[in-house]
Amino acid sequence: MARQIDITDSLTTTTLDTLPDVENGDSLQLVSSDPQQDSLVLVPDTLCPAPIPPVTAEEVFGTSSALVYTPRTNQNTSPIYESGLFQGIVLALTLAYLFVICRSLRETYDLLRKISLDPAKKGRMAEVQGSSNVRFLWAMTIIGIPTLSLFLLRMVDLQIPLSTIMAPHWIPLSGILIIVAIATIALYQIGLLWLTGNISLSQSTTSLLIDLKFNYFSLGSILLCPLILLYLLTPSGTGHGILYCIWGVLGIVVFLYLKDSFTLFLSKKIPILHWILYLCAVEIFPLSLIGFWVAKI
Repeated sequence: MARQIDITDSLTTTTLDTLPDVENGDSLQLVSSDPQQDSLVLVPDTLCPAPIPPVTAEEVFGTSSALVYTPRTNQNTSPIYESGLFQGIVLALTLAYLFVICRSLRETYDLLRKISLDPAKKGRMAEVQGSSNVRFLWAMTIIGIPTLSLFLLRMVDLQIPLSTIMAPHWIPLSGILIIVAIATIALYQIGLLWLTGNISLSQSTTSLLIDLKFNYFSLGSILLCPLILLYLLTPSGTGHGILYCIWGVLGIVVFLYLKDSFTLFLSKKIPILHWILYLCAVEIFPLSLIGFWVAKI
């Protein structure tokens, strides 16, 4: 006889849901809502630490320590034209200018009288006559070149450190360099004119051009030296009116020189194109080199 197997559903013997036996019917309610028993509240927040009180010098170095203030020493700079040596050179040139003018009043008058816009009196600025006139022209040239060099130093506005021991030597060194540059330009112009006259067999014309440059540089020294020397003694940021007068007088002198040189070329029946080439090769070319050099500074 076959064995009878009692098959019953195991699910019927499973214990009923425990949720009804739990107090208030939900096991989640076993966790207390009291914030004091919340584990997250009991853990301190490490991302927001408490502020650290400042530490004084006494706590670090002791009660006998003291803070010593050491001011930062900045290397003061001043324009080169405000130094005592620069102004002393300006005063010396002023005395030399007054001495030469007072001693050569007749030569000064003769040179100023040669200035004329009358075509009938052309060519007088190309004349150099008499040993006294030559000495006067050389004296004004010697005074005009260092005056021009100091004026260029003022225009460049070179800054020197006052605390440097060798600072006073910058003034004569810079002035000598500019004087050498001016002398180099003059030698270049005179040498090129002399060479051109020998090659083209026109020494008479080139000699007149050299004398014309000699007279006009001396004339410029007579008219511009008082204004330049006065401008060099003015404080920084002042003297704009004097500077405008300097540029105005310089423009007049340059205009008169160009007029007389053009008239000289016409009187010698030289084409105008040669006059333009003369201006480009002799006058403009060396000045452009100096202008590029100053612009780089």
